[in-house]
Amino acid sequence: MLCQTEKFSVIDVPAMLKIIPLSQGNKLYHEILAEADVNGDNTFNASIRDRENLIFDKAVTQQSLIYGEVTTIESFESILETIRPLINKKERGIMIDLGSGSGRACLSTAILASDIFHQAIGVELLPSLYGLSLSLQRTWNTKNINDCKLSFYKGSLLDLACCDWTKASFVFCNSTAFDTITFNSMAKLTTMMAKGSIFVSLTTELPITTGFKMVEELRLDFSWGQADVFIHIKDDNDDDGDDEIKKNDIKIQIQII
Repeated sequence: MLCQTEKFSVIDVPAMLKIIPLSQGNKLYHEILAEADVNGDNTFNASIRDRENLIFDKAVTQQSLIYGEVTTIESFESILETIRPLINKKERGIMIDLGSGSGRACLSTAILASDIFHQAIGVELLPSLYGLSLSLQRTWNTKNINDCKLSFYKGSLLDLACCDWTKASFVFCNSTAFDTITFNSMAKLTTMMAKGSIFVSLTTELPITTGFKMVEELRLDFSWGQADVFIHIKDDNDDDGDDEIKKNDIKIQIQII
């Protein structure tokens, strides 16, 4: 199944849309995880099993698929609150998590930020983790908490035929374990994102040649410990960004994993 282009349209913000406070959101977050049977043990074990069974391209190592994910809604709330002033408040957009694991970042977004996003999408290559995210999606759909839609796609984050995440208004990527080829290939794709888009990476900043500038750095807790969080925005004032990239003739071969 493809991420159809029409799914990336913006939707006006409902006048009476309520923002869920963190305390209530935290309770909902854990209730949904428990009901969907998504926990630290089954996500970690699923990732190990899948990485052992996958056949890798010579240019891509298992390192890029080491499991790591948001474990608390509080950490992702810090990211959402940091990007909130940067988001167009008159219309809602799309949030996409690249390498979404069991879907916790998408769930956090759907609970806490339905006022700025009408859809949260995850892209995950490992089959078992993708299966857990579908369980999370089914559980979310029974709750009628708000109108933010959860969707998940199985495939490589480098394969835009699976999901063209470059049309999203906010992309989150846990890039901590990415090898150089995978990170650079992903970074090349970010040049296709619209100006004003938000891209959040972990551990490694996007190159300035992508047209993104880093506007905030956080240090937050994740499943493996603390990590540096780099919040970037596609620079509205960088009118020559695309021309500069072409002039430098950056050539990065994209490896589909």
